[in-house]
This record gives sequence, C-alpha cells and structure tokens, in this order.
Amino acid sequence: MSKLAPSLIERLIARTKLSPSIFILVSVIVLLLFPIVIVWIEGYWDDLFSQRYWRAIFVQPVIIIYILILERVFKRMEVSVIKGLRKVVRLSDEEFDRLVERT
Repeated sequence: MSKLAPSLIERLIARTKLSPSIFILVSVIVLLLFPIVIVWIEGYWDDLFSQRYWRAIFVQPVIIIYILILERVFKRMEVSVIKGLRKVVRLSDEEFDRLVERT
C-alpha cells in the first residue's frame, strides 16, 4: 500500500514545525481567546453573561477544536481501516492502491 497523502491539518502542522499536541494546544487557546477578545473590544462584556450569549460565541470554536482532536484519532485508525477494506474489495493490489490514492 502506498503512502497516503497528508491532510490539510498535517500540512499546516508541518509548516509551523510544531508537534501535533502543541499545535492543538495553541489552536485551542487562540480559538477560545479570540471571541473573548472581540467581545471585550466591542464592549459587550456585561451582555455576554446576562443574556447567555457566551454559548453562541463558543459553538464554532468548540466544533473546530473537536475536529482537531478527532483528526488525530482518525488518522491513527486510517491504515487499519484501509487494510480491513482490502479484504472485502475484489481488486488486484495495484488496482486497490490506485483506488486508495484517488479516493
């Protein structure tokens, strides 16, 4: 089986030259601080908690953080899933490798 192409997140991690764990940690801090800083600059700090807007401003960052964390988990499973599919698909090894690369 040929080497799988790196994902967008893997290319970004390679470009920043950080370890994946440090990259995720920095991303979490930036993604959670960004809405807080924006609310503070705009002067809506009191309304944020009295009107329960804090839930709405943290939905998108939390989803992105969730994807970043799960990407690492799914990446570890990727090769085993492809090997498992190899047993089911009726293709030659070369055809299967081309299918994996295309997909």
